[in-house]
Amino acid sequence: MLNPNSYGKEFTSQEIKRIVMIARNLKIKAISYTEEDTITYRPVEHSVGHIIKAAVKFLSKQPNVDRAFIMEMIKGCEKPQILMVLDMMGSTRKLFVPLSKYLSKTVKPNEHLAFISYEQDMGKKAAENIDPFYVRKKRYFEK
Repeated sequence: MLNPNSYGKEFTSQEIKRIVMIARNLKIKAISYTEEDTITYRPVEHSVGHIIKAAVKFLSKQPNVDRAFIMEMIKGCEKPQILMVLDMMGSTRKLFVPLSKYLSKTVKPNEHLAFISYEQDMGKKAAENIDPFYVRKKRYFEK
């Protein structure tokens, strides 16, 4: 975030280049070219039982989802969002769209929900220290 304590200041492209060059030379981690570098994850700090209950009901009917994790995702100084990481096979669109519609009925107005696949590095990083809230039961032929 450039100049967080001052509002209304517009930077010229030259000023931005200078700031970024200084940040690069000083190896300032807060300024990053990839959004992923500025995101942190933590366990959810408020009750999300209503989301988990609805998600488990929906996911139990999805044979392509093995596990699901839930945590807070913080991008820089923004308000935390609820992130759901899904360990699944197949198309994310075919799962994320109906899941988001289903959960929209239970998500509170001040809650913002995001989804990502565990296959992506960002998903693995987010879920690395979190226990899954959903684990698909093994089917007979998988035992």
